[in-house]
Amino acid sequence: MAVLVACLVSGHSTQVPAATPAAHPTTTAGPLVTGFQPDSVTFATVDEGWALGHLLPCAAALCPQIRHTTDGGHSWQAVTTPPIPFGPGPGKVDVSARRLLFADARNGWAIVEDALWVTHDGASSWYRLGPAPADIEVSNGLVRIAAADREGVVIRSGPVAFDDWSETRIAAGLTDVEHSYVRLHLRGDGGWVVVSQGETTAGARLTAGRWVPWNPPCAPASPLTVDTTPAQDLVAICSAAPGSTDTGQRLLVSNNGGDSFTEIATVPQNLRYAQLAGAFTASDLVFCNDNALSTSFDGGGHWTVTYPGQDEDSLSSEFITASRGFVVESEVIHGYPVALWPRRMLLTDDGGHSWTPVNFGG
Repeated sequence: MAVLVACLVSGHSTQVPAATPAAHPTTTAGPLVTGFQPDSVTFATVDEGWALGHLLPCAAALCPQIRHTTDGGHSWQAVTTPPIPFGPGPGKVDVSARRLLFADARNGWAIVEDALWVTHDGASSWYRLGPAPADIEVSNGLVRIAAADREGVVIRSGPVAFDDWSETRIAAGLTDVEHSYVRLHLRGDGGWVVVSQGETTAGARLTAGRWVPWNPPCAPASPLTVDTTPAQDLVAICSAAPGSTDTGQRLLVSNNGGDSFTEIATVPQNLRYAQLAGAFTASDLVFCNDNALSTSFDGGGHWTVTYPGQDEDSLSSEFITASRGFVVESEVIHGYPVALWPRRMLLTDDGGHSWTPVNFGG
């Protein structure tokens, strides 16, 4: 089962400290970058996966491309990419909002720039489904899309193999849709949605096929990260409430699907900007913060830096099994990932003990 958590996603995640202007005065001062630059990764099985990214250099602007692997990420081949029009020049596109998700070998969705694209023939062709949603997830043969509008948040659900949607509104009264946080989490028959805007936090829980109101564990605190494990335990990082003198973060776990939470650890100060990159169980945790990956195998009691990074910030991650996972990282300038700086994907085959760069070829 895949675990996908954004470590820095524009609009709905923790903002890590931006690089200082003194270190990187402009977005064009970086090293020359060539080849495929990954933005998002998704796996339908242990062996078969896809990566959404872009090619550099590119004649006009960013050149989106999707690559496909059938051997667990050891080799990659280009496949058909949605017909996305050229956008602004390199370095001016917030690529962190891009997302790729495949349910199986034929059915997938891509969030690129301001649109949601879908394929039902294994990426042989794509068509535009609508505007880009806040989040999208797949579980138990259903795809669910969370989107915010001036009336609140709506969840659209449908089968993965064709576009037949039903919708449920779970929150209302958002006054600042553009800056709202909407995060969708699915595991088996269960689901959780976290919605926050400023100091206001709300949520919904999927129970017996219906979305019902649910109180996230950190309200009214922001930011909030929730991850689910195969047993439908929930693992959350909660920051102190706004205005509090306590600047620490706490690691919480629920063993009853979110009915109640117990604090199991305090996040060390050196990980104060951390977010969960993976939580396959409540004890096996991978954090990303600043330019490093840290791992705990005792529920946050002890932490080890397992990847020091190279002046980059982790963007997104996917754990396919308890041992195998991927992390995408990129340089962040003034709070936004930019395209001209190196981007790389890292692979772990030992649950986060060690990480190896992924080679995409030419």
